Amino acid sequence: MSAPAKTKQDKKAAALKIATRTRAKLVERFPKTFMPQGKPKMPLKIGICEDLFKAAPDLKPHAIVKAVRDYVRGPTYFMNM
Repeated sequence: MSAPAKTKQDKKAAALKIATRTRAKLVERFPKTFMPQGKPKMPLKIGICEDLFKAAPDLKPHAIVKAVRDYVRGPTYFMNM
């Protein structure tokens, strides 16, 4: 038997899980750039993902993109712009 097809909601939940895990790693490794959830945030450099691909080659590029996307879409990021 094949696995059941993932719903759109399942895919979103999986993407959020990846983003959350990767974001925690970015906060730990780059504490001057990435703040924990709920803390005031500074704007990120345009092209930060490319820098992160090089600085954290052990992290998957799609996970970095998801984490950065999650980071910049939060309300505390917008409040500090």
